[in-house]
Amino acid sequence: MTGPAGFGANGFIASSSTLAYRIDFENVTNATAPAQQVIILDQLSTTFNWTTFNVSEFGFGDLVVSLPAGIQQFQTNVPFSYLGTNFQVQIQIGINLTSGQVSATFRSIDPATSLPPPVNIGFLPPEDGTGRGQGHVTYTIDAKAGLPTGTQLVNVALISFDNEPQIATDQLDDSNPAAGVTTTKMALITLDALPPTSYVLPLPVQTQTLQFPVSWAGQDDPGGSGVADYDIYVSDNGAAWTNWLGLTTSTNATFPGQAHHTYRFYSRAHDNAGNMEAAHTTADATTTVVANPLLVLTVSPTATNLQIGDTFNYTITASNIGSLNLTNVDMSNATPAGLSVDLASFGHGSVDIEDAYLDWSLGTLNTNKGASMTVTATIQAPGTWTNLFTVADSQGAAFASASQLIFVPEPPSLTIAVSGSQVILAWPTNSGNYALQTSTNLASQANWAALTKTPLVIGFSNTVTLPITNAVQFFQLQSQ
Repeated sequence: MTGPAGFGANGFIASSSTLAYRIDFENVTNATAPAQQVIILDQLSTTFNWTTFNVSEFGFGDLVVSLPAGIQQFQTNVPFSYLGTNFQVQIQIGINLTSGQVSATFRSIDPATSLPPPVNIGFLPPEDGTGRGQGHVTYTIDAKAGLPTGTQLVNVALISFDNEPQIATDQLDDSNPAAGVTTTKMALITLDALPPTSYVLPLPVQTQTLQFPVSWAGQDDPGGSGVADYDIYVSDNGAAWTNWLGLTTSTNATFPGQAHHTYRFYSRAHDNAGNMEAAHTTADATTTVVANPLLVLTVSPTATNLQIGDTFNYTITASNIGSLNLTNVDMSNATPAGLSVDLASFGHGSVDIEDAYLDWSLGTLNTNKGASMTVTATIQAPGTWTNLFTVADSQGAAFASASQLIFVPEPPSLTIAVSGSQVILAWPTNSGNYALQTSTNLASQANWAALTKTPLVIGFSNTVTLPITNAVQFFQLQSQ
């Protein structure tokens, strides 16, 4: 009977790595009987450090046994039953430290006679898709120290079922040795003894923009596994190094800086075998951001006294007086409750006017450029209102604010009294600029006419005395 045999995958490893090998064996589906005995021989080359050999696991069928570290020789008897027959599986796994040969033996034994059980009885039945006909041995071992990059560790085991011819784990066809071998089944491992090297490319002494490109490059030693990825470290104004980009496969990125900050960079490469470059003791590249983003925002007038119903204009100007062109500049204004924005005229960008806010999207605002907007608004309610404006670019490079105070006094109260044949009208002297009006018809505001009589100031009141007429007459105060 024969069966396929597997080993480890090919590839690179660091010289300090521990290798793990797994030798698989299987009693094929069309086998006529269970395997009673499986013998594995694995002659290790002198490129391995034989003293580091360690049996870590073995198994067959549904049995898997993990072993602690430090075991170079292992043997045990495992009780087993097949087709109602009880027997033992004698297991011996170990290494000959003189010759470097690893061996593993699985043998079915009748404990009463120390002989094999009947020929139709064995520990490894034909495989049926459940794994009952499969087994394995796993061990770890280190490469010999000091071997150069490019050293190849080839490992091929020989497996024999029931004393039949040995099957090499690198055979193209397990049942036909004449078909030859293949390197893909040789567990061919190549050592990468040295870590890669890398560096961040030089940067200008001064950088004129907040965001600037950073590039880096690296290489592995000749014959090595090649650079896998990089860690890019940065120090801001002399502070501790921090990992800006971790395990990146890119070789460039845009760094988001701040004005008047000095940045130092270095790279640290990893290769595909797991070797890591040592941390650099000095920076690979250094630059100082000299860009000076600065926005200025003004509003005119900054303060004003108004009355309810007044319509007035104010102008907002945003200016970029810094040394950095700004993009996506936006001015926002939370409209105070006593103010209603009617319209806005502007020559740059776009404006969105809602009930509670005004938003002015200026877009790009280059250095030494500015833009203005004139807003027309109506006073809706009395109070002291703060009209606050803020402007910033989307990258957070620059920010400015401005505010406007709007004073709207409460409307004055008009008192009317009759004294003899006269009507006395009075209102507070501190109520602002109001004029007395009269009308005989309330149907239209156009029917109101100003009284030309100059009021007398009596105490804290403006007073107008008029004769009583027989006609119906109405009076009001109107802000001027």
